[in-house]
Amino acid sequence: HAPKLESKEMQKKAVIYCRTACTPADGNDLPAQKQEGLCRNYILTHGYKEAGMFSDLGVSGMTNERSSLKSMLEFLKKEDAPCTVVVASHDRLGRDAPSLGQLLKELANVNAELVTIDTKEKGK
Repeated sequence: HAPKLESKEMQKKAVIYCRTACTPADGNDLPAQKQEGLCRNYILTHGYKEAGMFSDLGVSGMTNERSSLKSMLEFLKKEDAPCTVVVASHDRLGRDAPSLGQLLKELANVNAELVTIDTKEKGK
């Protein structure tokens, strides 16, 4: 008999991306912790294997010049299988349509899917 493949080998992979303008030095890293918790819970409850965690703290969403964002894109380029990027809400990726649109193109170029958890965004 051929050996059975472990289900973990078949598991989809996901990375978490968090961004906040606040820093722990500001005395408020709760937004980042909340985002990470929401994303990690989503990954666990939807059968993903966490492949990475990337966060930009104290960085505006008005720019795509973010070190962890760039690191995440580089990581995704090197992955042998498609990954899903999990974010708490779209505004964690970008605050304006042009920068968000550019980032969505970059994710498509590396064959990454995007999952946004915040369902309260409907109608925005």
